[in-house]
Order: sequence, then structure tokens, then C-alpha cells
Amino acid sequence: LLPLAKVEAQTNRLPVLEVPFAVQKPRMDASSGDSAWKTGAVIPSLSYSIGVESGGRPPLPTRVLALWDEAHLYLRFVCTDPEIYVPFAGTQRDQPLYKADVVEVFLDVNGDGRQYYELQANAKNQVFDQNIVLTAEPRSNELLRLADEIVGRDFWPDLGWTMDGLQTAASQTPDSWTVDFAIPASVVMRRLGTDKFSPMNLRANLLRYEYPRPATGDKRSLNAQNWAPVQIGCPHISPQAMGFLKLLPRR
Repeated sequence: LLPLAKVEAQTNRLPVLEVPFAVQKPRMDASSGDSAWKTGAVIPSLSYSIGVESGGRPPLPTRVLALWDEAHLYLRFVCTDPEIYVPFAGTQRDQPLYKADVVEVFLDVNGDGRQYYELQANAKNQVFDQNIVLTAEPRSNELLRLADEIVGRDFWPDLGWTMDGLQTAASQTPDSWTVDFAIPASVVMRRLGTDKFSPMNLRANLLRYEYPRPATGDKRSLNAQNWAPVQIGCPHISPQAMGFLKLLPRR
């Protein structure tokens, strides 16, 4: 395991995104015509997660936009994709969306790795959400993934939990799909004793899971992309690997 000083040194190299205040509130319809997103911060691309066997193929383009106001953190994922794989039916919440094409948000507003949220949505606007609590101080390996003993004893994901007030929207075109999130401050800011966002730093990671059609056979393999580098399949147990969303003051 990494000493705390080395964890902090690696944390200092994590990505930072400066997020402007949303003077115009996004419509939350995942439409390309929503002008509010023109002022959003932009992550132009994601990179493969650690351990992805890509065969030298570049990741499919993924663009992420971000805005905030006192009530919500707004995120938009625009995913190039000539073949969307979403095998789940119905509107039931918390299906295993991570086994197919999906985008994911991890958010830790307190920044201590002790309690954070996982949100997922796909091209059908199906939603997965859970609240994760650690009952011990996080300790991580050299990839900033939680130590096995912490995961086995002190890692408590609550899949039955639902984020009240979460808004999502999705749309598709022949070669892409878009997902919008509006994450409510009234829920996620509770540990900080407020129900509003303000200029501050939030720990976060943003991911895309893509399962391309195989050249032969039926088995699809995961091409995981991330903003802050994490080991493939392990973003939910990598709170110390989250980057930083810097909410800028309103101009």
C-alpha cells in the first residue's frame, strides 16, 4: 500500500476541470439545440482505463460538458458510437447497466473518500444509482484502488438507495448518443451542512463503458474510458483516484 504522502502526491497530478456557472439553465432534454451548453466547460476526450486491451484501437470519441448553479451540477456526455449496445428492457432502476454501453459519474463532495455517489445512465435513459460509504479511512494501492482488506470489511455500497431529485435525459442519432445529468445539491451537499452548491472543489470521475460487437463469436469485451485514470472495472473502489471539478464564481 502507498504511504499517505505518496497518495497525496499522486492526487496532485489528477485532472482538474474549471466549471462555469450556468447563466442559462440546461433544458435537460439531451438535444443538440440546447444553447445553455455552449458556455459549459469541455473535456474533449476520455482515455482508456488502466488495463484495457484495446489492440491498438483508439477509443471512440467521448466529449463531456459541465455547468453548475446553486441547485444542480449539470453534466453532458456526447458519445460517438456506430453500434449502441443496450440490451436491457423496461424502466426498472438499477439494472446492471455497467454490463453494456453506459456513462458513469462518481462524485465525492467532501473529498475524503468516506462517502460518495455512483450514477449511471445509458442511451435509453435507464438509470443506476448507489450511495457508497466507507467505515474506515481509505487506503489505496499504487493505482489508487482501495486495498483489498478495506473493500472486504469497510466498503458498503447501498444499491437500494435512490438519489431523490436526480434528473437525466438521453437521445440518439445514427452514429452517437447523448446523456444529460442534473445532480441535485439538496442531496449531495448534505454532509457539508447545506443544500446548495457554491464556488468550491468537488472530487469526481467521469467514465464511459463501451462493449463493441466482436469480430467473431458472441462475447463482447469492455473498453472502459475514464477522465481520471482508474483500473478497468474498479472506479467504484477508487475514490482517491477522482479528479477535481472546480466550480467557478458567477461572473
